[in-house]
Amino acid sequence: MADTIKVMVVDDDTEDLQMISALLEAGTTVPLEIDPASSYEDALSRLRGAQFDVAVVDHRLGIHTGFDLIKASRAQGFVGSFVLVTGFGSSSIDDQALEAGAAGYIPKQELEPEPLARMVRYAASTSKGATRTPDEKPTWIPRKGDLALHLALAKGSTVREAAAAAGISERTVHRRMDEPGFLEEVERLRADLRDRALDIAARDISDGR
Repeated sequence: MADTIKVMVVDDDTEDLQMISALLEAGTTVPLEIDPASSYEDALSRLRGAQFDVAVVDHRLGIHTGFDLIKASRAQGFVGSFVLVTGFGSSSIDDQALEAGAAGYIPKQELEPEPLARMVRYAASTSKGATRTPDEKPTWIPRKGDLALHLALAKGSTVREAAAAAGISERTVHRRMDEPGFLEEVERLRADLRDRALDIAARDISDGR
């Protein structure tokens, strides 16, 4: 049985907080333990003392931002991963999120159960079972395009197609494919996609479609 992924969802809008939590529950194929936090202060206080694998954080948190929460929680020793959610799409926000150390970024208008849950699983894979101390760097830090690259390769795309999907060069794709753990993540996603397709086919058969 898969390990439970402990997720904190942070949003100061009650309806959005409930929506994101519900989407995660609807899209997951692995056990999740979801813990909501309705403010920057609440999240920061609990990230200090609790163990979470992933924090899904809204970009706007009152007078603070998701970037502020990432920076402050890192400073107090949190070693889990972050997924940033924002109310609008922006390549500059995307870049800032990854530079701040987030594993991924999703505009709210693009939130759907399966992609959100997949990104959380991806983010958890970078922190699950971490034994490093707060001042140590993780052995593998997600970079811009990694999730899109993993998914494209898992779906059987060529290196050229995967590079275009991730917005990086083919040379960079080849270099990342040689990195420890990279192809294992591709295979994990491929198995996940295959299981999801089988589940859908089974439901269609049971519904008589």
